[in-house]
Amino acid sequence: MEAIFDLIRDIHQKCFKEPWDIDLNMLISAEARTKFNNKLETMDIASPELLEFVKDEASEELIKRQLLSQTPAAIQLYILECFDLASRDVGSASDPYMIVRFGTEVKSLRSEYQLDEPNPKIYKVFEFSGTFPGAPPLEIEAWDYDLLFGDDLIGKTIIDLDDRFFSPDWQALEEKPIEYRQIYHESTSLSQGVIISWLEIEPQSKGNKKEQKVWDIAPEPVRDYQVRLSVMDTKDVPCMDIEGTSDVFIKCYIDDKDKRQTDTHYRCQSGEASFNYRINFDIKAPRDDYLLVLQCWDFDVFSKNDYICEWTFDLKLLFEAIRITQQPIHLTKKYYNAFLKPKMPEGTFIDFRDDDTFYLGVVKDGKVIKVRLDLRIVPEAVAIVNPVGSARQEPNQEPYLPPPVGRISFSLNPFAMLGQLMGKEFMAKFMSIFILIACLALLIAMAPMIFSNFISTLTMKMFGIV
Repeated sequence: MEAIFDLIRDIHQKCFKEPWDIDLNMLISAEARTKFNNKLETMDIASPELLEFVKDEASEELIKRQLLSQTPAAIQLYILECFDLASRDVGSASDPYMIVRFGTEVKSLRSEYQLDEPNPKIYKVFEFSGTFPGAPPLEIEAWDYDLLFGDDLIGKTIIDLDDRFFSPDWQALEEKPIEYRQIYHESTSLSQGVIISWLEIEPQSKGNKKEQKVWDIAPEPVRDYQVRLSVMDTKDVPCMDIEGTSDVFIKCYIDDKDKRQTDTHYRCQSGEASFNYRINFDIKAPRDDYLLVLQCWDFDVFSKNDYICEWTFDLKLLFEAIRITQQPIHLTKKYYNAFLKPKMPEGTFIDFRDDDTFYLGVVKDGKVIKVRLDLRIVPEAVAIVNPVGSARQEPNQEPYLPPPVGRISFSLNPFAMLGQLMGKEFMAKFMSIFILIACLALLIAMAPMIFSNFISTLTMKMFGIV
């Protein structure tokens, strides 16, 4: 190795008339090797084979030096999340927590177990001090918390620290890679889940211990928000009842455990059900799912309600913005075109009106069924200072919601009432049948008199009276 370096130094001396001190450390990182190779190119002696040979020899030399000396180091293990953890409870997911072992040191998060969660979010850093060579391995264990019967091991994974510390390629990485590590249990060869983590090892020189940077991986704090959804009206909702009407209401939810619904527009004949009904959802974010679901139903008294259609709108992009700015968001045409439209899934049907309400559409049986909405999201602090009422209650603002239109109104005119309760086609059929029945009833009622007159006339003719 030294002979090769001596030869390179001689060539450098002849080319540039000055000495070149070659440091082994300059051959470890990819960036340093690139600079070294560029230097060789200026001397017209660069080649991939030479660079690879010099790199390998330098790595072996450095490892030999490290093995002959004791090097203290700061060790940091960052655990981000786990997913698909195996269940150790009957009928439910595990209640997981983490334990990290480094020799005799044990650090446990038992008090921070997460109830019935196969995909726990950990976001913790575990710090240790070790000496290389000879540092014990890191053991990462996932456990299931049990209050009465003792905790159960879900699975574990082991990291060989010497293998990392003495790897030139790993040490050369300025930013250590995030690892997806499978965990295993001695009872089976199947994976019991995955731990997402990364590891950093910082050598500490004697008498001058360098303060190792600790990355802040604390998760974003969960904050409260209010989604203010105003359901205005619909278009082209099909008639589900035989009489040519539908009793339409809209069911809405973001969390399927908190489903809300509008009042019902009874006997809707035109497909244009009117609501002007505000629904306020209290939502915590960040969260896994931001999907707003709206379902159109036909209310029935004596049977199950009829499902008509469903609209969906992903609020994720809106929540990403409000989580950063902590400012209210009103989904307007200008905002949608500037920030959301380019990122919306293909086939999304959204049509804005001049008043910044918008139609959300879904195709069913070749027809676009629409619901008109006003959507606003506000942080909790704004919601407290500037409240709005549910439905059409006070404070009725942002936007103001007038009473719905086209609903049934009481009338003393029976035909006017029938016209509101039935569709035009059904009404025409009903009136035709009613008139026919009335005629038949009249005919039946008059039948005895007609028959009596016929017999009387016939008798008189027979006796020559007429």
